[in-house]
Order: sequence, then C-alpha cells, then structure tokens
Amino acid sequence: MLECVESDSKLLNTVITSDESWGYGYDPETKVQSSQWKHSSPRPKKAQQVRSNVKDLLTVFLNSRGVVHHEYAPQGQTVTKEYYEGVLCRLRNAVRRKRPDLWAAETWQLHHDNAPAHSFKVFWLNTTLPIRQAPYSPDMAACDFWLFPKLKMPLKVTQFDSREDFMRNTTAQL
Repeated sequence: MLECVESDSKLLNTVITSDESWGYGYDPETKVQSSQWKHSSPRPKKAQQVRSNVKDLLTVFLNSRGVVHHEYAPQGQTVTKEYYEGVLCRLRNAVRRKRPDLWAAETWQLHHDNAPAHSFKVFWLNTTLPIRQAPYSPDMAACDFWLFPKLKMPLKVTQFDSREDFMRNTTAQL
C-alpha cells in the first residue's frame, strides 16, 4: 500500500474506505470520560452502567472528501454476502451521484476489511479495483481509529427514545 501511494500521489483521493460499527440507544460514558482528580479523598462510588439493548449496525463509506454513503442495517439483519451485495449496489449509486468525477473516470477503489461477507469473490465483480487488506491489519482501519470514536463520543450517555431518534442524531453527527 505504501509503495502504491509513493508511486501515485493521487491514489488516496480515489480510495473509498468502509467499515461497520454498532451504535447503542444508550452507551455509558467511558472510563476516561468519568475520571476525576481527587486530592486525598476516596473516589466516589459509581453504579455499574450497561449499554442499551437497542442497537443498530451503521455502515459508512467515505473518501478524502467525506462520507460517500452510509446506511443502517435493518433490525435483526445479519451481514451476509447477499445483504452486502445490496449495500454495494447502493454504494455504486451513491458514487455515481456524489462523486461523478470518480465514477466517470472509473478510478475509484474500494478498501474494506477482510470480513467473510466483504471478501467473498462475487463482490469483487461489483466494485472497481478493490484494495485488499492484509490479514490482521488494524492500522489500516481508518474508521476504527478516526471516524467512529469521533462519531460516538458526543453521543455517549445520551439516551435515545427510539431507533429513529438514534439514527437521526447519529446521522446528524456523521
């Protein structure tokens, strides 16, 4: 990957990366968020908080110019190759609409992880020039280290009354 970027400085402008993450109707604050400095007094006791049972799977596709496509999986949906094929069809339509320069030049490349539904061979036919990720390469998962933490941090400790309310707030934050 580094050799490709070094040989073509415009390569990263053509890459669309993707990942999924679970979002919760209520997600308690992290240890860092709840930490307090106390001088010579005992720490306050805190009740253990648990995440809400209401959860949604958010799939996001983005490139250097921002979000290209995002969608929430229907409740109870398992990410299978058939489901992901539909996601990729909607992504292609979004690229055609939102990144017409990449679509017209047929230069966009898809980068996603090696999940079984993502790496099934039929999907390589649905994308232009997929970028394969080496196994166990968490350093290449930009969404896990950059996008999702920035997206989720402001939503922590907020309780959403409905799935629609959660999706509306998450999409606004996205």
